[in-house]
Amino acid sequence: MSIKTGCFIAILAGALFMGAAAAHAQAPSGVLVYPGERMRNLLLFNQGGKIAGEVTDEVLVINGDITLTPTARIGDRVIIIGGRLKQEPGSVIGKGIFDVGAGSATVNLLFAALTGIVLSAIVKFAVSVAAILLLLLAASFWPGLSRRSAGLIQRHPLKTSLLGILGTVALLSLSAALLLSRWGIPLALIFLLAGALLILPGAAGLALLVGDVINGGTGNRIHSPLILAALGSLPLVSLLNFPIMGFLWVLLLVAAGFGAGLQLIWRPSAKV
Repeated sequence: MSIKTGCFIAILAGALFMGAAAAHAQAPSGVLVYPGERMRNLLLFNQGGKIAGEVTDEVLVINGDITLTPTARIGDRVIIIGGRLKQEPGSVIGKGIFDVGAGSATVNLLFAALTGIVLSAIVKFAVSVAAILLLLLAASFWPGLSRRSAGLIQRHPLKTSLLGILGTVALLSLSAALLLSRWGIPLALIFLLAGALLILPGAAGLALLVGDVINGGTGNRIHSPLILAALGSLPLVSLLNFPIMGFLWVLLLVAAGFGAGLQLIWRPSAKV
């Protein structure tokens, strides 16, 4: 791995760890590069020391003090994060110094940004796993309803989607009206829960359709609804992680699932 990539990774790691690290850097702990010694690059984490020789590339120090003696020669730059640099007269730094103090706004902003990215990734992963498990549970407990929902979506995609959109708008409007009164809150929650349960067989049916397509493309003959739903749920859920497409895909899943569920209620014994 190059020093450029290593520096980037180390900066990110350092920014995360410095939030919990001590505010003061450690004292120098001996000579790291002796006079006459040559080293390509140097990376220090929670450690300090002296450089008396030559480093041909960069020096990166995270949460540590570094001293450059008069015989020190740095070919590129010195990056200090959460520490201090002491440059004695005669030492040479090729491309300057990049110094970020442990309490600076730059580190705090970087730490907050990285924390947000990590938390967002964790939430997306948890939601994706939960969505896959819900689709698998629906296909496992209601295989017949899921298969019939798949038939409805396949034969009447536009009708099913429009019905699902109208039904969703009606359900949300009714729930919002009920939430305005204290006694209507339990009813609103019941309606929302019933709507969510109604979506599950339809969403599982959509996963079965995608699973059938994947199964047919591979040339296999899988008939288990659970396995087909697993095959179909993976690409369906993966699309939810895209910023704009994910939101539109959620609307499509809700519309198709709710529309199929409503048709199952209206015509429970009708053939599809």
